[in-house]
Amino acid sequence: MKKSLKALILLLSIGLFFTSCHRNNPQPKPQPNQFTYKGNDYELSSLYVMEYQGQNSTGGYDFDLAFFSPGFTVYEGKNDIDSITGSGPVMVIELSSKTQNFPSPRTYHVVTNSSSGDQTGTISFGDMYLDYDAATDDGTDYLIDGGTMDISGSMSYVEIKFSLVDENGNAVTGYYKGAVKRKYYSTEKSLKVVNKYQKNKALRFVVDHR
Repeated sequence: MKKSLKALILLLSIGLFFTSCHRNNPQPKPQPNQFTYKGNDYELSSLYVMEYQGQNSTGGYDFDLAFFSPGFTVYEGKNDIDSITGSGPVMVIELSSKTQNFPSPRTYHVVTNSSSGDQTGTISFGDMYLDYDAATDDGTDYLIDGGTMDISGSMSYVEIKFSLVDENGNAVTGYYKGAVKRKYYSTEKSLKVVNKYQKNKALRFVVDHR
């Protein structure tokens, strides 16, 4: 009986020891999916990677990365996006990669010179809304004018860190880790989106798919 009691006390002591160690060494909280602008945090709930069909002028491949906040509902077609409803923050980044189907893991740099826009490893366009309304196609946008975006992972699960600067010199920092929805523009739609962008600097992705 005494041996059993001693064994029980020993087991309880070990349990209390490990519980105490766990409390003294709490696990770090995972970094939230969000971007920060002017001291305010904005949650990101989904990421769509849209591929343009065919190679660009330098032999690379162009993609739109569309980050949506929880206020949006995205209705998917078979290969592309059928429509979007809702409102809130949204961000779109266009970049060029040497790989087809999904951007290759690396650091991408924003370029402001249009002649360098098709070079692999560059971000040729970036736009951010804090208050976009898909129903009215309205909101105030902030163009991305500098910075970098680090992409790692794969087509099914990606990790993205970005440190960007808007046209007014304000920092836009953010993080996204999770699943990716991959879609693509048809050749016809790609031309339509590019033509719309050439006429104005509206958020091409959302405008074209609302």
